[in-house]
Amino acid sequence: MFGFLKKKLKESVNKLKQIAKKEEPNIEDIEQAVSEIQQEKPVLPAKEEIIEEKIEIKEEIEKIEEIPVKVDTKKIEKIKVKELEPEVKEIEKKEQKPEKEMHPKGAKKENIFKKIQRKITEKEIKEEDIKDILWDMQISLMQSDVALEVAEKIINDIKNSLIGKPAKKKEIEKIVYNTLKQSISEILDIPKINLLEKVKEEKPFKIIFLGFNGSGKCVSGDTLIPLSDGRIIKIKDLYNTYKKLLKERKINDGFILNSKKTGLKTFSINPKTLKIEESAIENMWKLEKKDLFKITIENGQEIKVTPEHPFFVLKEGKIEKIRADRLSEYQYIMVPRSIGNQREKLNNSDILEIISDKKLFIHNKKMVKNIYNTLEKAYGNIKKAFEQLEIPISFNTFAYYRKEKCIISADCLVKIIKKHKHIKNMINKQQLIISYNGSKKIQLPKLNRMFAKFLGYISGEGYIYNNYIEFTNSDNNILKDFEILSKKLFNIELKLEYDKRKPSIKFYRLNNSALSFIIGKMIKKKKGKEIEIDNRLFRLSNDFWSGFINSYFDSDGYIQKNTRNIEILTKSKTFSKQLSMMLLRFGIIASYGKKNINGKEYYRIYITGKSKLEKFISIINPISVEKKRRLNNISALPYQFEITELIPHQGRLLKNSRIKSNLYQINLSNNLGVAHSLICQYETYDTMIPRDKLKNMINVIQKPNKFLETLCNSDVSWLRVKKIEKIKNKDKYVYDLTIRNNHNFIANNFIVHNTTSLAKVGNYLKNNGLKCIFAAADTWRAASIEQIEDHGNRLGIKVIKQKYLADPAAVIFDAVKHAQSNDIDVVLADTAGRSHANKNLMDELKKIIRVNNPNLKIMVIDALTGNDVVEQIKLFDDAVSIDCIILTKTDAYEKGGAILSAAYTSKKPILFLGTGQEYNQFELFDKDKIISNLLEQ
Repeated sequence: MFGFLKKKLKESVNKLKQIAKKEEPNIEDIEQAVSEIQQEKPVLPAKEEIIEEKIEIKEEIEKIEEIPVKVDTKKIEKIKVKELEPEVKEIEKKEQKPEKEMHPKGAKKENIFKKIQRKITEKEIKEEDIKDILWDMQISLMQSDVALEVAEKIINDIKNSLIGKPAKKKEIEKIVYNTLKQSISEILDIPKINLLEKVKEEKPFKIIFLGFNGSGKCVSGDTLIPLSDGRIIKIKDLYNTYKKLLKERKINDGFILNSKKTGLKTFSINPKTLKIEESAIENMWKLEKKDLFKITIENGQEIKVTPEHPFFVLKEGKIEKIRADRLSEYQYIMVPRSIGNQREKLNNSDILEIISDKKLFIHNKKMVKNIYNTLEKAYGNIKKAFEQLEIPISFNTFAYYRKEKCIISADCLVKIIKKHKHIKNMINKQQLIISYNGSKKIQLPKLNRMFAKFLGYISGEGYIYNNYIEFTNSDNNILKDFEILSKKLFNIELKLEYDKRKPSIKFYRLNNSALSFIIGKMIKKKKGKEIEIDNRLFRLSNDFWSGFINSYFDSDGYIQKNTRNIEILTKSKTFSKQLSMMLLRFGIIASYGKKNINGKEYYRIYITGKSKLEKFISIINPISVEKKRRLNNISALPYQFEITELIPHQGRLLKNSRIKSNLYQINLSNNLGVAHSLICQYETYDTMIPRDKLKNMINVIQKPNKFLETLCNSDVSWLRVKKIEKIKNKDKYVYDLTIRNNHNFIANNFIVHNTTSLAKVGNYLKNNGLKCIFAAADTWRAASIEQIEDHGNRLGIKVIKQKYLADPAAVIFDAVKHAQSNDIDVVLADTAGRSHANKNLMDELKKIIRVNNPNLKIMVIDALTGNDVVEQIKLFDDAVSIDCIILTKTDAYEKGGAILSAAYTSKKPILFLGTGQEYNQFELFDKDKIISNLLEQ
């Protein structure tokens, strides 16, 4: 907290220090001080005192170290004695003057040395000396979300403490910090509420929580979500998969799954460091929604979201959150540069889950016999084993497979290994022999790089039929490589065939039903149909997928002649999205679009830009001679800017950092070996700065802006919004994930709920011996009742609720009656987030207050909304007269100014500061602690 504001204040204080003391005093300063003293009209001492003063001066010279400079003391003594001689002669001439005139009554004697010391150690600061610095300081305060009237107060207090008042130069910093301390103390000098004492005033004590609308973050069902285990899965499929394993709860306009115990994780972005982290998925939501917004960004990627869905938008020196329905074109939103690097190995048991079918059989006789014998021993007889395991075929068929064939079907084996780990370990150690529907036996493939290349070829130019697979290509090298892979993997001899209608087209045919079935299950591709890779395969390592990309590019990739542009085509929209996300594993942000070839629509993935091309080239080794030649020629082509590596709107921050480091633009251009004009261009507000250039400039600048450093080292890029469309949801539902810690997932979503603050207050009161209940009076927002129930269950606090769309005032009224009947100390009521623009909701809030007459109305405000807190407080205070404030997310709020603004402009007590997501991450407002954190030097 306060990192940004603290830094800005320190920079301003240092500037004030330099104004007072631009350079260390030297011998010339002392000579100047003596000259000024000589021009003064001194109160002349008596003659006999001159000798005495000379002696004092010599003694003082011995203590010269009191002056905070290193000078030649002999020189000083010489100057003093030499310059004092005319004074002594002058005094001797005026001896005849009465002694009373020499020593006016009450005059204090000050020797020449003391005068010199005062001249060189004190400074009287004038307004013109610090006018520009104070203006910069006011701008810095306002950039830190300090309201204008608060910033003006601080500046005026500093002016009053410095201007026209002589002060020792070395004490300027102390004076300014003391002034800041006093000024901020006055700003934070607001009434206090001791909640533990306050709730004793009445029983039950009624507390109502108010606030602006929270931000929903639902996405369409076809949105792909990368999970930390490697899977890339549609959010709809993710929900439906876990729906079979977890208990689904019905809510007002949808359903919820509590996935906390599954250990399921996805990727999220830490808003402080802008680094990608793994975060737990606590809940999954399926909610009804008709209206959506489709957001398309400049690299062609798109996402469909609810109107409330917030995006992270980059502005000068800060990141803001803007809802989809308030987003505008040409704003730059956050996208990930990469996702996790998976290294998981899939065993035979994992493969069997993917290809499970009653017609697919395992033929390892010794192993199969051991499995049946193990089941018989475990359950007493094979019949009980069949019943207990719920085998998905008839018992007669199951017994026939055991006695007559000594085989077992894949779907039976999958049922068995889920309950018998030792059987699972047994089959994972074997090379399984399989057949499908009476076909020729083959080995179950190992999921290694060799098989990945085979899968890539089939995905690109293969056709899967019921009993065989065809692979077509015109490049002899690619055909030969495919033949070698087939022989090594499946021991299948291939014969090259020619199309009778077009003899130039050559193809291989693999006649095996089992292989056709397996490949079809893994990539879900049939002739003329779209490819979609089974999401479980994405758990495999990057080495596997680099092999897949290699052969897919060989069969369906293209390098545009004389350009730095690699293109991959597919007819499948789903696969194009899967491939784009797969490339993120390698740090490659691909562009996306459509292309029409001979009247057929293809989805186009293309890669441009030096670093992205270099990364792509590093993971592939084409078999095609022509593609290899063109890849080798790419490095000789002209350099291209990469839109994914450009950082917008940070020119002024760069310029300010350079100036603070006392560097000129020419210094940067010389150090970096670039044109001076280019540095000028980078320092304008609207210019896009390449990430690598910005890194180089920051390395040269001694005092770089921390935000610029964070941007350079982040795991995110910033892409311009190209198109915003309001659309209708083709599906009935939209989907959401509740993410622990960072409260966003890879699609840049996040969540804000007032109920969290309510739960924290409930926990605080309960821990202090008070009995509480929650009133679920937010009957308007989807899933709000379930959320407060979840908090109540965790904390052991009862929740009073009604149905959705019920009268919230009645819900609170019921809660108060329950509290009165059950000796409950405090009722804490959650209300729907409201906007001043929604008159009906604001009128409803007024009714809630009127009917229930609460003892305390607490407004919950997100500190990250910055200076908007002032307007938000005013709107609610005008409507219902709020009593106090809770500021949330102060731990993630570096600027800190919103706290000062809220306190000074509202004069409302700040009750708590939210410092995290856990129930105990809640601090009582402490003025002294805030001042200490802010002004600690």
